[in-house]
Amino acid sequence: MGHFEDIDFEELHREAILRRWPRSLGWIPEEPVMRFRRRERKRARKLVADRAALPAWGWKDPRSILFLDEWIQLIPGLVVIAIARPREQVIDSLLRRAAIASNPSMRVTREQAESAVDVYDAALGRSRAEHEDRLLTFQLDRLLKDDRSVFDEIQGRTAGLLRHMPINDLYRPGKLRT
Repeated sequence: MGHFEDIDFEELHREAILRRWPRSLGWIPEEPVMRFRRRERKRARKLVADRAALPAWGWKDPRSILFLDEWIQLIPGLVVIAIARPREQVIDSLLRRAAIASNPSMRVTREQAESAVDVYDAALGRSRAEHEDRLLTFQLDRLLKDDRSVFDEIQGRTAGLLRHMPINDLYRPGKLRT
């Protein structure tokens, strides 16, 4: 699991992917669109209901883009923020993580990393085309150079519910490379 992820959403997505593709490691599906089964949808509804009283809430899990159609049905007014990185940066990141991973699901080959990136890129492209009113996509380079303007765009879509935190307070530049 990465930083700031919500374990409940992460587990739901991982289990749904594994159910369909047992050899997927829980995050490398073969297709860019996923559907919940009845039991998974019930669990997703509970996750949403458990957070409904909060003025603003969200989660971070890259697998979410695979289930976007489902989440849009479950969450009226959902706004999705996607941070995109160049393909080779993501592949390099996955391979560096694989080299030191203790979790077997993160020990991927270059071929698996490339396959994962291709599927997620396809899911993001499809989602942009079908849900442009719900999806805000920003390139990572832009966020790192001008986080305030990115935040202002997000605020415009989220009714001012969020507060700005400078990007330099949230990440360590030396840890992000390639």
